[in-house]
Order: sequence, then structure tokens, then C-alpha cells
Amino acid sequence: MFRIRFTELNEIFAVMSLRSFICSLVGIFGPIYLYLIGFTFRDIIFMHIVMFATELAFEYVSARLISKLGPKHTIAISMIFLIIHYWLLWTILSYGWPLWLVGVFGGIHLALYWQSYHYDFSRSKHKKQATRDVSKLYIILALLGAIAPFIGGFIATNYGFSPLYIIVIVSLIFVMLPLLKDGERHIPKAFSLSKITAKPSARDMFAYGGSGMEASISLVAWPIFAFLVVGTAQNVGLVTSIALIFTIAITYMVGKKVNDTNRHNVIKIGSLVDSLIYALLVFVESFIQILSLNFVRSLVSSFRAAPFVSEYYLHADEQNRAEYIFIMESAVDAFKIVMYLILFGLSFYFGLRQLLIIGLLFGAVGSLLVSMMPRAKCEMPICGDKTIKLIPKLGVKHATD
Repeated sequence: MFRIRFTELNEIFAVMSLRSFICSLVGIFGPIYLYLIGFTFRDIIFMHIVMFATELAFEYVSARLISKLGPKHTIAISMIFLIIHYWLLWTILSYGWPLWLVGVFGGIHLALYWQSYHYDFSRSKHKKQATRDVSKLYIILALLGAIAPFIGGFIATNYGFSPLYIIVIVSLIFVMLPLLKDGERHIPKAFSLSKITAKPSARDMFAYGGSGMEASISLVAWPIFAFLVVGTAQNVGLVTSIALIFTIAITYMVGKKVNDTNRHNVIKIGSLVDSLIYALLVFVESFIQILSLNFVRSLVSSFRAAPFVSEYYLHADEQNRAEYIFIMESAVDAFKIVMYLILFGLSFYFGLRQLLIIGLLFGAVGSLLVSMMPRAKCEMPICGDKTIKLIPKLGVKHATD
């Protein structure tokens, strides 16, 4: 469908697409599954606190592994922990695993996976068309992942969660094995915390932290909230799949046009509208309302997502890539930990529905924070001057070229 010149980028597209499809089979049903087998929402919040605290603790380990082994092999290692995480969830009733252990393995996976993925994609993308490359990835993810929630919901409703987890675990093993065998062109590069300067990246951290809050709420609070309204996992999957299918065209159009327009304005408008929709979600009481608002929210999210992530990668291009990604991923972990700690404290004073509503409002706040992402240097007005090519006497490319 797309002529992508770089083999490196093709590999990322393939791995991300397969992983997205497999994880989408069960992803939004994790909180619902735990809720149905007897865990309270407070228990689920606690598991996520442990998960993101573990992720934060392993971010440095992840950065060092990437510098020594390369991102692809680190992604393969991360999938081992993801498989264990899903196995613990699948067998939690049989063996009585504590939720904190489930969270630990999930957190290690997240730390190893996301840094590796962002590092690999940001260095492999076409620098001249960052948003288009990100949009292509999102379209492939949407094509493969759109139907997955419905399939997962159908299996869970009609056959139970055990067959669903078995399918996911076996599929992840098949995706992981080629990564372990595949060679990787990687030159070990020293990772040093001394290269990190948090002050110039403060707005980046707030914006990226907000995006993490919103994404986490959409996977934890929103599925349970929707389940309480629509009644079955199959209906939750149907609502999610319908929304994803119709976002593909929007994602493609945004990716095709936004490189020629103001990416920053697209991010701001999308963030503000997404925040408003999250605020409206707290009032839904029927399947049609859930379907309609979730559809609109997915459209707006797809409108904003590719420009925002491409902006993130442009910032990584302009700084020490590994160190920048490390501090951004650490920041998003910290934001999510604080959010879930607040929700955990409030769980002693509010009921389930009230807590879920507060969670959705956190999603609205997170969406607002996304609009704080500053412009990359290459988007400054000086970049419009095509005569600026070389720094006199140095003979090197200008930073804004």
C-alpha cells in the first residue's frame, strides 16, 4: 500500500502492527477481566501504581540495554516479560498470584518496549516527512487492530477469557522469535545521564506526561465505565472496533496534509476538543451514547496523534536522542503514578462510578496538557529561509536546515 524505502522502517511497521493486533485482542478487556473475577477498582488502581513505578525504575536499565544491544533485541526481551504478564493474568485465579507481581512484569515490559520502539522509529523515519511516516504506522495499526477488540470481546463473552489469553500468548511468542534471531545493525553508544537537561524539556515533559495520562485512562477507567453501561465485553469490543475503523481515513488525511500546514495548531485544536469530549463522556447512559461519543473521541484522537508523536520525534532529532527519550518516558511514568495515587486515595471516599468519572476527568486534563508541546527548532520561522544552508567557516549543516 505504501512505498517505504527504508528496510529498517518496514521492520518497525511489521512488528508494531502484529503486536498491536495481538494486544488489541485483550488490551481493553484486562481491567474488565479483573473486575469480573472479583477484584475491586481500587485493586486495579494499585496494580497500575506498581506497574508504572516498576516502569520508572527500569527506564534506566532499558536505556543501557538499548545502547549495548540495540532497540530490536531490547524489544524482543520486552516481549518475554509481556508474555509472563499475560500468563500471570490468565492463571491468577488458579495460582493466586498477587496483583503487584502482575504489575511488576507489566512494568518491566513497558520500560523495555517503549524506549526501544521510540528510539528505533525516531532514527529510522524520513526526517522530511515525519508526520506522514507516523500516520502510515497508525493506519497500519488501525487496519490490523480495528477488528481485534470485537474479536477479543466475542471470544471473551462466548468462550471465556482463558482461550483469549492462550491465543494472545502463543501469538506473541511467534512475533518475538524472529526478533531474537534477526541481526541488527547497531553500534553501541554510551548512555550518560550527564547529557540530560530537564529544564529545556519542561514543556515537553508536561505535554508527553499528559498524553500518557489520557492514554492510560482510555485503557483502564474507560473500558470499565463502558462495560457498566453496555453490559458485555462483546459490546465494549464492538464500540471500540467501530470507532477505530472510521478513524483510518482521518489519520490518512492528517498525515498527508499536516506536513504542509501548521502541525502545532493541529495538536492544540485536537487536544482541546479531545478534552471536551472526555468531559462529556461522564454523562453517557446508553449504548448509543457510548458508541457516538467514543466514535467522535477516536476521530479527534487520530486527528491529533500523528502530529503530536511526529513532533516528539522532531524534538528527539534535535537533542541527544537516547537521553531525551529516557527523560520523556520517565516523565510520563511519574505523571501516571501521581494520577493513580490520587485515584487510590479517593477510592476510600467515593464509589465505583464516581471514581471512574474522576478518572475520565483526569483524561480530560491529560488531553489539555498535550497542547503544551512546543514547536521543534526546525519549525521556527527561520527555517522558512531556504538560503540558510551552512554555518560560515564551519562547513556543516545549519541546525535549522
